[in-house]
Amino acid sequence: MPKLTIRAIRYKRTNGRTYPNFNSLLKNSDTLQEVKEEIKFKPKHILGNILAIIMFFADYASDIWVIVALHAEEGWSVNAIITICVVIIPLCILNITSAIWYHQDHSGPREGFCPVSSKFLVWETLYLAIGHLLLCGPVVRILHVMWCSYRERGPRAQAYKKLRLYYERDAAYLSLMDSFLQDAPQLLLQSHILLTRDSETLSDTWVALVQIGSILMSLSSMSLGIVSHVSACHSADLNLIPLSTQATLTHWAWRMFVLTSRMLSFSLFISAYKYGPLIFVGVHVSIMFIWIRFLGSNFCGSRDNKSRPVEEFFYDCLVAYMYTFDIINISPGQTRWRNTFYYTITFLETIALVVLWTYAINHTVTDLAPWTYSTEFQAIMIAIIFTFFFIGIAFIFIYYTRYHKSGEKKRHANQDSFTTRIQHSSTIPSL
Repeated sequence: MPKLTIRAIRYKRTNGRTYPNFNSLLKNSDTLQEVKEEIKFKPKHILGNILAIIMFFADYASDIWVIVALHAEEGWSVNAIITICVVIIPLCILNITSAIWYHQDHSGPREGFCPVSSKFLVWETLYLAIGHLLLCGPVVRILHVMWCSYRERGPRAQAYKKLRLYYERDAAYLSLMDSFLQDAPQLLLQSHILLTRDSETLSDTWVALVQIGSILMSLSSMSLGIVSHVSACHSADLNLIPLSTQATLTHWAWRMFVLTSRMLSFSLFISAYKYGPLIFVGVHVSIMFIWIRFLGSNFCGSRDNKSRPVEEFFYDCLVAYMYTFDIINISPGQTRWRNTFYYTITFLETIALVVLWTYAINHTVTDLAPWTYSTEFQAIMIAIIFTFFFIGIAFIFIYYTRYHKSGEKKRHANQDSFTTRIQHSSTIPSL
């Protein structure tokens, strides 16, 4: 199978099948109304975008609150400084990436990725520049999506629909990057501080409560970031059926439970070992990187699908790092087998992390918070880790049997186009 550029919305001939592009599909009178119903901007999408903006500001507000609380408790301690770096550096990377993508999208009809050739007006350029300088690039993109949806009512409705679907995908991918670059390290850092600090030396219990709130916010942002990315990719690609509300909620439950189990086991392991986590991450990322290179991707390819090996190498490194926490799909193929492989490795790693943590706190480590040594605490943590993991696996099973298109594999084995799939949409659960 040829490597496809994910960011560029293109529909090429793959495995002998020609996938229709947007315009040719809309010319089919039999599927026009159904396609419009599937991809039009609905009130639930407006609510989703408003929720995304609220979550963005709430997430960073909780992080700032943690910084203020740590400074009030400890002054300019190592914990406070590292927390600042974990918040600021990923946010700068995120906004720089967003600005670069905007430049690439509108650099010209031959090189830009954007499906509609256009140049920004002066006021649009100023708006984008100011928004990114204020480190609000993700919010700028969400507002841009909503603006495109409003312009869909005008004479250039189809052009703005293309733009809206395209910008939705980019906004979702930036949210995904934010989840793994900022939320994951912040969650692990605050968990480590809580597990290694003696509660008797804490002068203000509100500091611990603020840290717990930040941890929960980071966990929610990570799960929502993955789900929004999957949803946007399915909505933008006409060869995939958009996620229904039920499928979205099931997918979110899958990610939320699995991530909770993964992050909790990792946090406990980090609290008991100084250099063990570096070895664990190094081995895991190396295995994931080899696997990703074997699967193949062309995310950084040009508009004419030419590969860019250097950029692709660094992108694969980033994805391998993301795979430390959870899996995302980056190339065509059977995702259920990839998930089976990944979560089997994750389960074995979880067992190893829990065993090593239990051994350490009972035999070698003596500088943790006193309550971490109690048998009750250890039993509760182990129960939560494995219970949440298997609940997440149960939601994966529900998602793939009820909402994933391959669940209808036998029924629709002879269907060769998205048009045929849409015509049978009454019998296929929306992805």
